Amino acid sequence: MTTQSRYLALTGAVLAFIAVLLAAAGSHLVDFAKQPGARDSWQTAFVFHLVHAVALIGLAALVPTNSLRPLVWGAWSIAAGILLFSGSLYVGVLTSGAMTGFPPLGGILLMTGWLLISISFWKST
Repeated sequence: MTTQSRYLALTGAVLAFIAVLLAAAGSHLVDFAKQPGARDSWQTAFVFHLVHAVALIGLAALVPTNSLRPLVWGAWSIAAGILLFSGSLYVGVLTSGAMTGFPPLGGILLMTGWLLISISFWKST
């Protein structure tokens, strides 16, 4: 395992741990009754968070066999997208405020990551 793939796998595993931790916290500690739509925002943040964290672990396994830079940049773009998209939704629910600027930026980073990964797979054929 290369250093880059090890860092990606570690990042994915830590992000997955945090996703599960936040899911439990949301279930037991957050009062969703105070905010309409807060439960849906929390659930959306969690689903995107966990799915992309697991994807990072899978992508880390591909890094040693695919030396193309778009794969690595795409994976790190996904990691940043998780933090901005899901993170801002979590914070918005916890602070009862709208963090409207960050989820779209996080979503753009997630899409950019998947596009770069697609380019990497396209070039490797």
